[in-house]
Amino acid sequence: MMKDMKKDKTIERAFREYFDGTDAPHCDLTRAKQAVRTGARRTRKRGWLSVLVPALACVLLVCAVSLGVLFGERLGAPQISAPQDDGAQAPQVYSLASAQAENTTYAQLSAQYADLLGGLSRFAWADNAQADYTLYRLDGDCVLLYARLKYLRGLHYWEADVYLDLTDGALFPEELSRFQALRAEAAERNVSYLSQTDYLNGEYVSEAVLSLPAAQYCLSVMGTDGNAVDFLRALLSEQA
Repeated sequence: MMKDMKKDKTIERAFREYFDGTDAPHCDLTRAKQAVRTGARRTRKRGWLSVLVPALACVLLVCAVSLGVLFGERLGAPQISAPQDDGAQAPQVYSLASAQAENTTYAQLSAQYADLLGGLSRFAWADNAQADYTLYRLDGDCVLLYARLKYLRGLHYWEADVYLDLTDGALFPEELSRFQALRAEAAERNVSYLSQTDYLNGEYVSEAVLSLPAAQYCLSVMGTDGNAVDFLRALLSEQA
């Protein structure tokens, strides 16, 4: 118990120091590699018995197949196709333009989504940070949460778009299709994510998909702080 309390205080202190002007929490990335081995086999010539036995087996196999087809046609047996994976269904794609957008606040969302947005609560009290929230509804049902984040410290700043799916993967906005192209997979604290960072016109541009047990986040971060996407991932996953 004392060890867990000490760990929680350490994490909390790291985030507070970041907002107050220290560096972002360190994030280790790991990757795994696989190896493939191949082999070869040789055959050798055998006697007449080894030739006769396979020939008789082929004759019996042809007869069995012919009888199976004949009786199958008479009994009206259905044709068997390749098995289908019913468990993996593609999500239904929709457009955010067709959804109803509702501007809201963290205080209004915290009652229902505190376990999903708890890491962003610091933007409510930090003087050098800001967060604006939008809730999207489709046919009256909540489908997506969007947070626009801004952070400024001296000459360093970054802005981020955070998208949180509320449909458990059943619906997917077409505007976020670019995140499906991310391939660089890594893991930290048993939390997996996809991430890609580029440096364009003097700014770091990062996109990431963070998969947590309770939800999946799509992140788009731009600014002069190259560690911003790592800090944001850690902020959202600290309760995972």
